[in-house]
Amino acid sequence: MPPTVLVVEDYADLAELLCQLLQRAGIAATSAASGSTAIEVAKAHTPDAVLLDLMLPDMSGIDVCRQLKANRATADAPVIFVTCAEGENCSRDCFRFGAYDIIFKPYDPQSVVQTVFASLQWRHTQEIHPHDGEIHLDATEPKVSARGLEELFLKIRQSPQLTMRLRDTVSTALAPCFYPQDAAASGLPSPLTLQYKIIPDPKRDMPILDMHFHWPPSPQPQAKSWFGLRKREDAAPPWLGNIAMALHASILTMENGDAQLRCDGLSPPPSPQDGLPQAIIGDGHPSSHG
Repeated sequence: MPPTVLVVEDYADLAELLCQLLQRAGIAATSAASGSTAIEVAKAHTPDAVLLDLMLPDMSGIDVCRQLKANRATADAPVIFVTCAEGENCSRDCFRFGAYDIIFKPYDPQSVVQTVFASLQWRHTQEIHPHDGEIHLDATEPKVSARGLEELFLKIRQSPQLTMRLRDTVSTALAPCFYPQDAAASGLPSPLTLQYKIIPDPKRDMPILDMHFHWPPSPQPQAKSWFGLRKREDAAPPWLGNIAMALHASILTMENGDAQLRCDGLSPPPSPQDGLPQAIIGDGHPSSHG
């Protein structure tokens, strides 16, 4: 059975062209002319990948992408944005909200097919190591950062509780990694490496998640109290402390440039009002450029 791709494009001629390109390459393609229709079609038919126009008549393509990623039935499908809005800000917003890649108009037909096939292969490879992985977050390489986070979210999809606890909080907390100026303003180190291990717990539906962060250590030694027993939470940099607080995670080890967190699900997940301080994360909404 051939892989399926949902083409979301409000210009009928362009949608038909993209569908024909994919069909000639052996891919089954269907189209939707609006964001709301795309969400309904994706839920009903669970495509293997989505080609998504950034500017749609009823909603932003970014909003469509966020809704697809928030739904367990459609979260696995890689999303490839198709847009004429070039620029760093556009790329940052697309990648931070779950894009696999971006194709800029006018596009080369062969590159469209190659990108779709690459996304399908990428999705297939995520099932090889289902319980561990490593993410390299670099503000100068937003595509690498975005795919790393998507790999984590794909691997925790078997646990709805873990997905609910992690997706929005971690995506928001690490969003500055998708733009150098944002990273500098937030204090989030770049590059930042996140190693993770998902440990199934046969006694509960909620697995244990260990998150090991590595970043360039500060040249200045960390401050210590006079008796040398400063709490790990107090010694943590603000960005790390806020991630731990929002996830209700414990800081197991804390060194200069190295920390380990554990999210075991014993504490209740944060309410919609909880989260990270606005001064650190901004408003969490995509910018208007793009």
